Amino acid sequence: MLASARQVAILEIVDRDGGAQLRQLADLFGVSPGTIRRDLTMLDASGLVARVHGGAVRRPGTARSRKPLRSAVLVRQTARAAIAADAARVVAPGTVVALPTGPISELLAEHLTTVPELTVVTYSLPVAQVFRAHQRDDQTLILTGGVFTGTQGLTGPLAAGTMHSLRIDTGFVEFDGIAPNGRPANVDAGTAELNRAVLAAAARVVCYTDHTAWHRLAAHEVITGASGVLLLVDAHLRQEARGDLASAGIRAVVARGPAPPRP
Repeated sequence: MLASARQVAILEIVDRDGGAQLRQLADLFGVSPGTIRRDLTMLDASGLVARVHGGAVRRPGTARSRKPLRSAVLVRQTARAAIAADAARVVAPGTVVALPTGPISELLAEHLTTVPELTVVTYSLPVAQVFRAHQRDDQTLILTGGVFTGTQGLTGPLAAGTMHSLRIDTGFVEFDGIAPNGRPANVDAGTAELNRAVLAAAARVVCYTDHTAWHRLAAHEVITGASGVLLLVDAHLRQEARGDLASAGIRAVVARGPAPPRP
C-alpha cells in the first residue's frame, strides 16, 4: 500500500473511532511502528490529526466531512512519491549519497534501502531510522552529529563541518518553500546551512520540492545567484510557479512517477 493511501485510511480510522494507537495501526497495515509514526507526524503537520503519546486522536472541531482534506493528502503524497522515485533513479550502487531532512527525503530513503553497497550521510534522524530499520550489512550509515533543534535534524557547525569534509557522489536537497522571486528556501536556518554544505560538497546535486511549496513562507534561501540549477517537482506545480523558478535561473523538471523494481 502506498503511504498516501495508508494515511487516508488512518485518517478515516481516527475520524471514526476518535483516535488510534500506533502499534494497532502497525499491525493492521503490516508495517513497522516507525513507518506509522512518520505517517502520524505528516498527518499532524497537516492539521488532520493530533499526535499523542502512542498514537493520534481526532482534532477538536474536525467532525465535519473530510473528503476535500483526504483528497489533498492523497494528491500531496502521490506527488511526493513520484519525486522520490525519480530522485532514486540517479543513485548507483557503491556510491556515497547525502540525504537531508524532509518528507520527500524519507520516501527517497525507503527506495535507497534497496541499493547495494551504498554509503548514506545524513543529518536527519527520521532518514537514519529508515536505514536502521532495514539494517543491510552492505550499507554504511553516517550521522553527521550536531545539535538537535527539534526539526528532526542535527544541525550546527559540527554537522556542516562533517558534510564539508566528506566525499559525496550525489547530494540531495529538499526545500520547504518557493518565494515569489523563484528562490527555493527552508524554514529552519540550520537546515538551510546543511543544504548549502551539500551543494558545496557533492559532485552532483539533486534538488526537489512539491507543489505545496509555492509561496510558502520560508525565510532562509539556500541558492543565491543560481544559474542552471535543476529542481525536481511534481505535475501539480502551477505554471506560474515554474515561470518564477525559470526567472531565477532554476529549471523545474516534472517527476515521471514510481521507478521500476530493481533486479
